[in-house]
Amino acid sequence: MKEIVTPDHQADSRAVANQPATNGIAVPDVTSRPQLQEEAAPLAGESSVATPIEVSVTLDIDDDEVDEAHTLFIDLDDGALWLHSDKQTLELFLQRKRRKSVVQNSTVLQNLLKDIEDAARLVHIGRYGTTKATNRVNSKGRLKTTQRVAPTVKQRQDALLQLNEIRKLLQQLNTISAQVMKKQRPPSHKVQIDTKSIDGDIFCAKVIMAPLSLLPRDDGVVGSPPGAASSLFTKLTQRINYKRGHMLNEHLHGPGTGNNLVPISTAFNSVMKTGVEKAAKEAVNANNKVIRFEAEPLDWGLYPGFYNGTFPDEQKLPNRFRFLVRQMTRVPGKDGSDVTHWQDGPVLYSKTETHTVPSAADVVQGTVAPGVQTFKAGYYRSFNGKLDPAPNSNYYLSGNYIVNGVSFSHFFEAFGLDPATLTAEDLPLAVTTEFKLPPGLSLIPIPQGEIEIIYNGKVLKNQTPSGQSFVIADASTHANNQAIYAGLVKSTKLAQQQQEQLALRQKQQQQQAQARSSAEEARSREASQNAHRIVNLELAFNKAAEQYLHLFTIAKFLERFKAAKDDLLANAKAAWERDTQLYRGYMEGQLTPHVKQLEIEKNQLVQEQTIEATRERAARSRAELVKGLLEELNKTTSEERSVLTERWQKDEFDRGAHKIFSLYKQYWEDPKKRFDKSQRQELLDSALRKIKELLERVKVLPPPTVPQVKDAPQTELLKRKFEPLPEKKADPRKMEEEEEDSGEGKESERKKFKNDTSAFTLQTNVPLHSPQIPPPFQPQLAPPISTRQAIETANTVLGWIDNLHQQFNGDSVTQGQLAMLQVFIQQFISQPGNSGWRKVFELLENLQTIDLLTEPLKKPILLWDSIRLR
Repeated sequence: MKEIVTPDHQADSRAVANQPATNGIAVPDVTSRPQLQEEAAPLAGESSVATPIEVSVTLDIDDDEVDEAHTLFIDLDDGALWLHSDKQTLELFLQRKRRKSVVQNSTVLQNLLKDIEDAARLVHIGRYGTTKATNRVNSKGRLKTTQRVAPTVKQRQDALLQLNEIRKLLQQLNTISAQVMKKQRPPSHKVQIDTKSIDGDIFCAKVIMAPLSLLPRDDGVVGSPPGAASSLFTKLTQRINYKRGHMLNEHLHGPGTGNNLVPISTAFNSVMKTGVEKAAKEAVNANNKVIRFEAEPLDWGLYPGFYNGTFPDEQKLPNRFRFLVRQMTRVPGKDGSDVTHWQDGPVLYSKTETHTVPSAADVVQGTVAPGVQTFKAGYYRSFNGKLDPAPNSNYYLSGNYIVNGVSFSHFFEAFGLDPATLTAEDLPLAVTTEFKLPPGLSLIPIPQGEIEIIYNGKVLKNQTPSGQSFVIADASTHANNQAIYAGLVKSTKLAQQQQEQLALRQKQQQQQAQARSSAEEARSREASQNAHRIVNLELAFNKAAEQYLHLFTIAKFLERFKAAKDDLLANAKAAWERDTQLYRGYMEGQLTPHVKQLEIEKNQLVQEQTIEATRERAARSRAELVKGLLEELNKTTSEERSVLTERWQKDEFDRGAHKIFSLYKQYWEDPKKRFDKSQRQELLDSALRKIKELLERVKVLPPPTVPQVKDAPQTELLKRKFEPLPEKKADPRKMEEEEEDSGEGKESERKKFKNDTSAFTLQTNVPLHSPQIPPPFQPQLAPPISTRQAIETANTVLGWIDNLHQQFNGDSVTQGQLAMLQVFIQQFISQPGNSGWRKVFELLENLQTIDLLTEPLKKPILLWDSIRLR
């Protein structure tokens, strides 16, 4: 499969031709074009498309047998077809193809080239590169007399379809060309073969093949399995399973003769297979590439081998091998059929490998290592070792042995050895090795079992090491050494018993003293921990109380809360101090009952404060309402009085108006009478109606008559009685509520006011020269609420909303609306104003429509309504 190389589009710019296309295929005269400064305006009814018209195509333009990703596109200035990223026109690419001998000899390829040229001519249906006259100034202030005409959307679509046809033909050309070119391969050629002679045997010292291809060798040599035998290989394989390794693999035309073979280990044979041979076979056999192959054994005579220098025949082999696999490419203009048509290309594999030493698995079964080794005195131990007698009174050993290992030094004297004369070493025996005993020494096996040893001045019972163990020792002194060690063990045991008894008594005394000290420390620690717990509880209680302080905006309720908090804390501390195990308990459980009691006190005081604040606000609101009513009544009375012209009429009107004013003032200021702002007009209309009726009665009164008797005293006043007109009936339900609130069994004040006809009867039994009516009562308006009071009340409402927010935990929708309300209240607190107050009030009224919030929001709304800034 061919490799596809993706070009770097960021590093290149597309090349275009400045000249119009010839026969539909442009010829380049520049290698690149600058970025256009501006795009031409489209004609009427046309759509300007500034982006290139292009398709991607995969081609082997440079004939390196590697496909690259390119772009076939139309230059919008002159309509030329270009191939990117090799920066050449399509025409130049096709001309280069025609000059190749493989194309000249292939009718199929020639026909494909003609089809591509014909398809390229059809691209020029649209108006690419044409211009029209114009007279305009561009964005840089330059005068332009021409303007490029861009293709329409339809022309662009037609061109893109034609480009896709050209791409298909180019792909066919690329595929067929590659198939034809692959047939042009050189014969495999031997450049160099060097040999090395060892004990009369011939081995490969160096091989170079260039070129090396699928075609057979030009010297007639063919690949074959190993067939040449040698005396060196025979001697090697008597002990170790070596391989006759091909330097040039038999599947790459490598013969099985001595000049191409070298004895190698089984492990190194695998290294070659997965390394150099894999790279060479993939290139030649799998991908039909042409390569240069080199293999050279190095460092002959330096190979340590499995026996690490004790087997001289192994040391004659090479210790390293150098390998090189390099791809070869065709010389430009050559068809590749001859060995001279190829030159060195990129390196595919280059490495110098060390000849791998054989493993124990490669040793021939039953083989004994060359030479006889001598035991040294000491203790031998092995997990996988094997000890067998040899035919000549010697011993055969195999496995990994630890000789006089330091970790087993406590066994040396117990086994009858003198530690001062022993030296440690590791003895790896991958192959069975013959050992002999030096004069005067014997091999004494160590059986498995329990043995007493002296370790750190104490006698311990220990198991002998697992695995195979034996001692090489002087038989004449071995038994005496063991007897001396046994006596030392006995004396050590006695001393150890005495020390243990003394240590036991000292330990008991220490334990008693420690117990007394521990008890005292425990008591002190408990007291300290209890005191620390009380401090923490007190801090936590005070912290819980602090979160309620902002709820009290009235000083007396804040003082009452602080006093209640201090009493509860004193009682709690008394209870905590009586508990000697306080620190062991759960702190939250010890604190919660007292905090709950504090919360009960808080709720009671907040409720009382809210009621008192509500009453105060209601009183202020009532005073403001009454003041407004009286002002309005006074104003209207003055206006009505102004229509009267006669003085006696004004006197009569003043007397009646004064009674009406006093009566309504007394009724409106009576705190037992229930009404609010919503009834303002109704209350005012009732009083104004009485004034109106009074005015009408005064207008129709005849002027007063005076007796004609001279000096007759005025003993009788004129009496005129005017009955009041029917007034609007009051709401019976409101009147009943007033009676219930008054707690009296008599008629309500409203009924008495209504039934008292004298209240609305203008009496004339007063002197005609009645004095002027005193000025009507002017009630004092309630002072406007201060900013500080508004902020304190807003904090109280915020505390209620915070508690309400916690009650709706889990209801994300309701909690979200309450959170928005909290934000608006906090904004009002930071900057009080009517606009902020109005936002909160509107949101409170909207939230009250939610069923679950209707009841809980009544008090907050009432309290908030009382702090409107004036």
